[in-house]
Amino acid sequence: MLQNEEWLRGFDRWAVLGVNENEEGYANQIYHRLKAYGKTVAGVNPFYTSIDTDPVFPSLHKLPFKPDVVVSVVRPSVGMFYLEEMKTYGMRRVWLQPGTVDDVLLARCEEFKIEALQACVLMGLDFIIRKDSSSKP
Repeated sequence: MLQNEEWLRGFDRWAVLGVNENEEGYANQIYHRLKAYGKTVAGVNPFYTSIDTDPVFPSLHKLPFKPDVVVSVVRPSVGMFYLEEMKTYGMRRVWLQPGTVDDVLLARCEEFKIEALQACVLMGLDFIIRKDSSSKP
């Protein structure tokens, strides 16, 4: 089983960094698709208070639950701030969307002992849904 499939199947509580008013933006698409897949999901962005009717939280430590996975949909310099917060609050997995990672951020993940997965959540979900539907009689 691929690591992205393991994470998508194995972890229930997710936080998505970078949700905003753009319904077509990747952060919002990921947020909604994870919810539709049955995950508990919270959006994080200090500049917004809600997405649709769901609350958006200003930071990871303000979430009503500790996420199993934090999905980064922010530029690497912003991601560095959230890695510090993840370290402080004992969050151990970050899913780095394409374009959200650089060598410095990866080195910091290693230093903080935060497991980093570089892949597209949406493609991972599509793969699982196709795989599950093709295995049904």
